[in-house]
Amino acid sequence: MLLIEWEYIRLYINSLALQAVAERESTQVDNQAIRISEEDVIYIDHVVEASKSILNYTIYEFAPRGYLRLSPVKVFLRIISAAVFLVKVNLHLRNTDE
Repeated sequence: MLLIEWEYIRLYINSLALQAVAERESTQVDNQAIRISEEDVIYIDHVVEASKSILNYTIYEFAPRGYLRLSPVKVFLRIISAAVFLVKVNLHLRNTDE
């Protein structure tokens, strides 16, 4: 469980860059291309790594051993948050490709 907490802290701290990118996108004119700086890419990569780690721990370590049945609600919220961040990044990447 401590691993999920650690990765969630990493995810949360680095997710501030995702918020900055989202705010920049919302203020841009429709015709302008969306630009992500090198610095933003580093933080976004950390968010993706932390989210994947949380989901991997959940799927391959905690679920098979039955630990999730005894987990507090906050662990489930951390798992859901990690999945939501991955979906957001995936949607963002699809929008920039078009």
